[in-house]
Amino acid sequence: MAGQIEVTRRRLKAEHVVGEDTVQATVVSDITFPVRARKVADADASVRVTDTRIIDDKIIVEGTLHKQVYWVAAETDTVGGILYQEDAVYEMGVDEPFSQFVDIPGARPGMNVDVQVRVEYLAHDPLADNNWRQTVVLEVFVKVTETVQLEVVTDVKAPGMELKVVKEKLRVQTVVGEDSEQVSLVGDITFPRQVRKIKDATARVMDVASEIIPGKVMIEGSLHKQIFYVEEPTGAVYELSHDEPFRVFVEIPGAEPNMHVQVRVQVETVEHDLLGDTSARQTAVLQVTAKVTQETELEIVTEVQGPGIEVDKELIKVANVVGEATRQVNLKQSVTFDRPVKKIADVDTRVEINRSKTEILTDKIMVEGTVVKQVYYVGLCDDAVYEESLTEPFTVFVEVAGARKRMSLDITGRVENVDFRGPTYPENICAIFAGEVPGEEFNPELFPWQQVAILAVRVVVTESRQLRVVTDVRVAGAAPTPPAPEPSLRYYVIQRGDTLWKIAQRYCTTVERLQQLNPGLDPENLQVGQKIKIPVGDPRGAK
Repeated sequence: MAGQIEVTRRRLKAEHVVGEDTVQATVVSDITFPVRARKVADADASVRVTDTRIIDDKIIVEGTLHKQVYWVAAETDTVGGILYQEDAVYEMGVDEPFSQFVDIPGARPGMNVDVQVRVEYLAHDPLADNNWRQTVVLEVFVKVTETVQLEVVTDVKAPGMELKVVKEKLRVQTVVGEDSEQVSLVGDITFPRQVRKIKDATARVMDVASEIIPGKVMIEGSLHKQIFYVEEPTGAVYELSHDEPFRVFVEIPGAEPNMHVQVRVQVETVEHDLLGDTSARQTAVLQVTAKVTQETELEIVTEVQGPGIEVDKELIKVANVVGEATRQVNLKQSVTFDRPVKKIADVDTRVEINRSKTEILTDKIMVEGTVVKQVYYVGLCDDAVYEESLTEPFTVFVEVAGARKRMSLDITGRVENVDFRGPTYPENICAIFAGEVPGEEFNPELFPWQQVAILAVRVVVTESRQLRVVTDVRVAGAAPTPPAPEPSLRYYVIQRGDTLWKIAQRYCTTVERLQQLNPGLDPENLQVGQKIKIPVGDPRGAK
């Protein structure tokens, strides 16, 4: 009878990995300098993903590749009101769109997609006249997941009856919530010289940190901007760096401090409006996304046997957590500066994971990546503030018992601390630097700074598991459960790849309810474009 069996159920909101892949994209373009270039002294590139679309079995990634090219002029000339002097170094910004297809079998519109793009290689080759060919290799990582609502049976009891209950243990990352906030940063900037116009500007998010407080996530970071401007009246080009801290709160109902959060901050737009000869107003728009998850370990009933027992089952697919671990590593590096340094004023950092070289070994993960640092320092001889960009590759092994090839990885890295220890300069170092000491010149290699960065790398290893689980248990011939009030309805259009089970999980209902609402619906022959009724707010959900 209905009262003889006690079924304990639990509703979970989890994700399973549909597929992931890392591909390389090569972007080749020609750039033209305003005057002949002797050489490209340095170049930097950053990527902003502007759109991600899922079509059947394929992801389309579109974005903008922003390149800053530092080049040495081979002649003196004035072009466009800007004076270029022979052997001087100038900057040229280039924006170039790119598009890349990534094959992910099983991907369907409406699924979740995570895209990470990293610049892997950048080179320049001279052509004729003022033209150079630029080659950029991008590493594009795509992971597609599907969020499903799972109502699982975790226990079955029947006083006075002999039941054999078989359970399977699972560890899953349940999704507590995900949301985004857009924030505008508006501030005034003062230039040390008169400004004719702003030639170029770039912005990067650095030092992102997050903290979960009840019901929300606090995200803090720094927006690092480089502004290239033309001086009035000389026409010379100068650079000004500016850091602006930000703090954003993203509401996630149910979030608690002991949970895990994934944060993504993307620069949407950066604009500058000149206010006068030496000032400008800057407006930057950031898109901040926070996703809170919690690792849940539970036992799911996969079989119930007993006299007169009837069992309903369904096939589910979940991402089972094999293990997770965090590894701290100290990165030591000798750093040289172009001038004597009084002190390090500030350091901005970010971590880039090289996914094409990261590898799952038996019971451990080899993670390769790069720590990128923007170092602001005060000159010993003039008290002026300067900036130096540094990169440091790293390899770290993170032990995760049970990890095997072809499993899925979630990897995050952050720099917890950076310390610098300076050299001992001679008393006349400023005179040497100024060239006032005959026979001596400043050699940065003789005065290295020692840097130690503490890096934390977190790895979560998951494997996709399919289980046929029990969804209902009853005594044969027992009276049906009294019907609950009917929910409101909506219509859903069948998409390619849909099954009744997938639709039921997505909308927090059951296959049986869908068949009740759609008499004659053949679950083995769903037609793309067919309309079916879907319950909204079904009170027959979790029990």
